Parts: sequence; C-alpha cells; structure tokens
Amino acid sequence: MPLTIYLAGFAILLVGVCRYYLIPALQAAGTATPRERQILAAESRLLMTVLLIVLLGVLFIILRATQRRRRGERKTTVYPDAWVESGRRLKTPPRNP
Repeated sequence: MPLTIYLAGFAILLVGVCRYYLIPALQAAGTATPRERQILAAESRLLMTVLLIVLLGVLFIILRATQRRRRGERKTTVYPDAWVESGRRLKTPPRNP
C-alpha cells in the first residue's frame, strides 16, 4: 500500500513539474538567446536531478519500512548466568581412594 501511494505521488509530481516548469521552459527556449538557453537547460537539469535524488531517497525509506513489518516480532536474547553455565560444563576428575 505505501508503495502504491508513493507511485501515485511520483506521477502527480512528475506531471506537475512537466506542466508548470518544463513545458514553459521549452516554449521560452524557442525565442531565447543561446546564453538564455544554456541557463534554462542548466536549471532544468538541476531541478530534475534534485527531484530524482529526493524521490529515490523516499523510495528507499518506504521499502525499508515495509520490510521491517514483514520480519515479525523480535526475540529477546537470553543471557545465561556464566557461573551456572561453567559449573554445568565442568568435568570433575574421578576420586582416588
């Protein structure tokens, strides 16, 4: 379920960025000077790079959170008493009469 929500949010964000930034930037590039085109290209690359890094980070966090839930409950570690354990393992030599 969280992965489906993530993918829907990703699609909405991608459509929003394309509609409100990339398409107007492409239209402006048609009448721009070569220097302005370089600036538009650099800004577009920076925006897409930042968005992809953030989205990948969120994806890894979501995948890690969903994997934790599947593991089940954790077992507590039992720490036996060291002296009792050593006494149990000790082999006593036979008595000499």
